Amino acid sequence: MLKTKVIASSVSNLTDARYFAAWGVDFMGFDLNVVSIPQANAFKNWISGPEIIGEFSSVDSFDQISSASEEIGLDYIQLDPLCPADWVFDKPTIREIILENGIPGPGTYILRSENPAFDLENEMDRIKEICAASTCYLDLNIAPDEYEHVLTTVKPEGIVLRGGEEDKVGFKSFDELDEIMEVLEID
Repeated sequence: MLKTKVIASSVSNLTDARYFAAWGVDFMGFDLNVVSIPQANAFKNWISGPEIIGEFSSVDSFDQISSASEEIGLDYIQLDPLCPADWVFDKPTIREIILENGIPGPGTYILRSENPAFDLENEMDRIKEICAASTCYLDLNIAPDEYEHVLTTVKPEGIVLRGGEEDKVGFKSFDELDEIMEVLEID
């Protein structure tokens, strides 16, 4: 069991899907501009536990998102910051928000920064206020030894960890993710 909710995002291969499912993450996100609907369904059938998120961008139409949601049986829809704010789906929606652009009001968000010099410590109070007013998942560059402090200070709903490319099919080093997952694991 983990100390906070975890969204495994950008999962594009079975190795990542199985890794995150084994750790007991709460949500698994498939970028449907990278992963096809048949691939997403195959990954979904290989794992159990996490709720499934379809990750969409502003290049997708409302109808494409609705159709993919039905074909895969998504639990959640995730929209990038450029998707129209008035889109409403029959599934819960999580919106990615760039902190530098401001927060549109209460909602469910993934908080990111596009500032390469973003300093989490200097923004802690602001992020804490945002997390108190909305359901927020942090997709920020956090060092493994900072997670405990961030989780207890900011009190987000959870965090986002990202999948990545395999070194070769079925083989990948998870050393960096293991370090984070071990910090998040309840003893």
